[in-house]
Amino acid sequence: MTKDGESAKRVFILGAGASKACGLPLTNELLPDIVSSLGTKPVRKRALNFIKYLYPYFELTWGNYPNVEELLSLMDVYVEFSKKVKSSHKFEPDEVEELKDELLTAISVSLSERTAKVKIQNTQFFRLAQIMRPGDVVVSFNWDVLLESALTELKRGWNYELKGDKLALLKPHGSVDWFDGETTRIKASLTSPVIEKIGRLRVFQYFRMPRLRSRMTPVIVPPLIRKKWKYREFDRIWRCAWRALRTANEIHIIGFSLPPADLHVKFVIRSAVRINEETRTTPLKVTVVNPDKTVYLRFDRLMKTKVHYFETGFGDIELEELTAVR
Repeated sequence: MTKDGESAKRVFILGAGASKACGLPLTNELLPDIVSSLGTKPVRKRALNFIKYLYPYFELTWGNYPNVEELLSLMDVYVEFSKKVKSSHKFEPDEVEELKDELLTAISVSLSERTAKVKIQNTQFFRLAQIMRPGDVVVSFNWDVLLESALTELKRGWNYELKGDKLALLKPHGSVDWFDGETTRIKASLTSPVIEKIGRLRVFQYFRMPRLRSRMTPVIVPPLIRKKWKYREFDRIWRCAWRALRTANEIHIIGFSLPPADLHVKFVIRSAVRINEETRTTPLKVTVVNPDKTVYLRFDRLMKTKVHYFETGFGDIELEELTAVR
């Protein structure tokens, strides 16, 4: 136990590969799915022109779209640095900010609609929710709400932070159903705070996009090399993720590829696990579930602990077999 009473027995780290098992796209498959739903026709045309500006090789007829996480990251860099390097721009920073909001909204709509079509009782997320125990922590880098849907179906409560021995669901990259409570007006009875008593992020409780006259942009953090956010909730979430990894007895990494560009995540995992390894009296158990062996190698090089590898997707693994590893 840590001195503030927060500890984790088992930590499950989820990435896009886990949601892929339910028919949701990987991040490198998401952009083609959402471009057609971007606002008006002029907005779609402007967005495609901007993609072409950043990626000269891009051709709509070829369908060689870039990874949406990389695109969002480049948009942030463009907004931050374009004025520092030149005085005039083909795309003004304010316009790029608007295009980014359009993309985030389209992502939220797409993932919400796809999640609504999933029969959650027949999924691995439902089975994962069934085996969750008090003190377990899920660190999900996914923007979708598949696990929340499964937990709700099972009438299991959770917190978006560490709170005693209650089940925790930490989402360091945000979620399609999180929004800014000061700029988006939704009836209070339809929402709840992401974390009590701090900040202004709220969560819409019905796993779909609300019907609003005004615009709702979801709070999503792309995997930038240098993370930045304006909401204090994320400070708490990242601290909780570090503490969970620091005190875990088991860490199960499912469908998360540890993108090389996401140095922030790599630092948090390395820092927490290294202290965990150095202060343990019993071996730390680490498993990786991913059909891509290079992902296993990334984690194997990140920690001293032996990493048990399952070369398969989330949908094909027996969860009892995963957690029984010694």
